[in-house]
Amino acid sequence: MTIYEFTLLNEKDKTDLVLNSVLLAERTEGDVHFELYYLDDLFVEIWHDPEKDRIYSMRPFSARRFPEEYLEQISF
Repeated sequence: MTIYEFTLLNEKDKTDLVLNSVLLAERTEGDVHFELYYLDDLFVEIWHDPEKDRIYSMRPFSARRFPEEYLEQISF
């Protein structure tokens, strides 16, 4: 799946795909919990509030734009 294909999906389909993919890392900043998932050559970071069980955002990206915040948690 490409970033373009992912962005064309509706929110429910995006959520279903991401939550059924591979969780690679987690981090927390303030009240927001971040999770990094791997899905078919695509990475997706979700931002959510676990207490409210609410997803605020999903950010897809390729390996070329891998966020540095996770580099210490994952060995390639």
